[in-house]
Amino acid sequence: MNLFTWNCQGLGVALTVRNLREECSRKKPYLVFLMETKQKASVVRKVRRRCGFSKDWIVNPVGQSGGLALWWSDVLTVNILFLSANIIHANLVSETISTPTYITFMYGPTDEEENVVLARGSAN
Repeated sequence: MNLFTWNCQGLGVALTVRNLREECSRKKPYLVFLMETKQKASVVRKVRRRCGFSKDWIVNPVGQSGGLALWWSDVLTVNILFLSANIIHANLVSETISTPTYITFMYGPTDEEENVVLARGSAN
């Protein structure tokens, strides 16, 4: 299965959208995971259609930061099992996959101190 992930740092710029379309055309992934889309679902879906994908699951950004998007082609069935501002966990089903397949996409801070703060916050 061909998968493409990208920290696009915003889908509001024409050059970013063009580069994404080119990568999708060249790599022909079945599944695309985008981080830091920084756009509402309506904008992300418009770009998804331009890239040739029919299905999606989108996490809207908070203010001007964040945002996740998971796009897939018709050859897959994606069942979302867990969703948060930083994580998408799913089960994948396809005629070419014979065993149960689970995949987790996550995006979070790279700063160790910020990760510790997030971990403490989630434990409370």
